This record gives sequence, C-alpha cells and structure tokens, in this order.
Amino acid sequence: MSVRCINAVPIAESYSEGSVGLFRLSERVYRKAPGANKSSLDVLAERSPAHLAEERRSPRTPTDAMEFGTLVHGFILEPEAFPNSYYIKPETYTNDKGETKPWNANAKVCRKWVQEHADKPVITREREQAIPLVANAVANHPTAGPMLAGALREMSAFATWQWDPSLLLKGRLDLVNESEDGTWWILDLKVMDDAGPGGFPSSCASRRYHVQAAFYSDLFERLFAVRPEFRFIAVESKPPFAVKVWRIHPLDLEMGRREYERDLLVYRQCMESGIWPGYPQEEGLVEFPSWYRRAHAA
Repeated sequence: MSVRCINAVPIAESYSEGSVGLFRLSERVYRKAPGANKSSLDVLAERSPAHLAEERRSPRTPTDAMEFGTLVHGFILEPEAFPNSYYIKPETYTNDKGETKPWNANAKVCRKWVQEHADKPVITREREQAIPLVANAVANHPTAGPMLAGALREMSAFATWQWDPSLLLKGRLDLVNESEDGTWWILDLKVMDDAGPGGFPSSCASRRYHVQAAFYSDLFERLFAVRPEFRFIAVESKPPFAVKVWRIHPLDLEMGRREYERDLLVYRQCMESGIWPGYPQEEGLVEFPSWYRRAHAA
C-alpha cells in the first residue's frame, strides 16, 4: 500500500478558542485549548469523572516510557524542534568538596539539577542514541515508510459532536495523508515494547486504541465530510526496532465508537452540572478469576 500526499488538506488560517477546523498548533497550545479529547475520556471511563477533574487541575507526571515515545514522535514528526526538546542526564556530578562522583539521584547537587531541568524530559545518552534508530526503522519499513512521505504532521483537529453541536471535541493527529485514489488517511505512531501480534492487540484493548481510531475518524469526517482510513504504525523501542502497521477490525471500530459516545454523554452531564463524581456509591463485589480459585482450592 503506497500513500502519498497529492492535494493540500484544508488548514484553517488562524485559531481562536472554540474554533473548529484543522490547525497547526504547538503541543502546549493544543493541550490548553478547550474540548473533550480521547485521553480525557480514557480517564473518565477507566477511573471516574472526579479523576479527570483532578488530572486537569494537576496533570500526571509522564513515565520514562511515555517521555521516550514523545521524543520519538518529535524526531519523526517535528524534526526542526527536536534538538531543543530534551536534556541529557549527566553521568557524573561534582560535590561540595570538588570531587567528581558517579551520578546519584539522592545527592543534593543532583536533586537540584533535576529541579532546574524539569521543563523538558531528561534521558540518558543511551536512550538518546536509540531515538534515530527507532525513527529509521519506521522510515525504512516498506509499508510504513511510504505512508509518511508528504504527510501533514502533528495537526490539531477541532469539531463539534454530531449529536450535540454545543460540545467541542479535539484530537492531535500524528499524520494526515491522501492517496492517489483520493482516500484520506490518518496515521498514528505508537512506540511500545511489543508491536507484534503477541502485544499490539492486547495493548489496543487495555489502552482503548479502538476508541482513538473511531474518535479521530469521526472527528475528521465531521470536518470534511469524508470517511478516512485509520492505521496505527507500531514500532518497538528496543532492538531490533521491529515495525508493524495495524488496522482495527470494523466490528471493534464500531465498538470504540459506542464507547466514546457513551463517555461523551457522561462528560456532557458533568460539564452541564459542574459535578464530577467519583466511583459509584454501591457496594462492590470482588470476584476472583476461575484459574485462581482452582489453584487455591482446598
């Protein structure tokens, strides 16, 4: 499957709060912009509306794996900004006595350095060297590589919900492309431990990638009245940096659509009422899986 950009995607000239369209925005501006996105619906669905409200007040600290994935995204999708997007963690430090010591996260000097460099991800030199290797694996892949050629990158999409135009939705599209036959494509890059059949399908279920595919596809169709094809480009973060292109089964894509629409109903209710409840108040029942019961049977 060869995909290349042959026509310009209609990009809005300027963005103001509440605007709809496809925009070139920085990550910071996009994050602050109003609108329900897939990540916020994940928190609402997997935890509770109260957890979403709390996360908006105090965003979670990203894990090392998340930061590495973000840097790979930056290297591939925004190469001009990549060199200034991170810090390298020193291997040594100088203590108060002027002695050079191996880096120690508990040392006062090291803690101070971390505090002073909290505005960007901090990675080791080894991880820095792995980033272009991951990116090259994607670029050289016979299926994934051509999909990147000529694509629009890191586009911010804003549209209203078809069932309630007062509710604004948003999504950060990694890549948008168009094939020679006029098919539109949305491509999403995933950096993970296992991109193969033993890992990616389970990640789809646990991380609700089917919801993302449906949400982004509907967002795009809402803007341009065109149903796009959606593909995940999964690449592993460690050698051999294997790559696999995946699509979601139509039945699971429809399931993802039902899930995000259910989530939006809860989100809308919270927005209208100003009440963001925690877990249901009913008593819960712990039920062990059958394999555990068998293993511990008297």
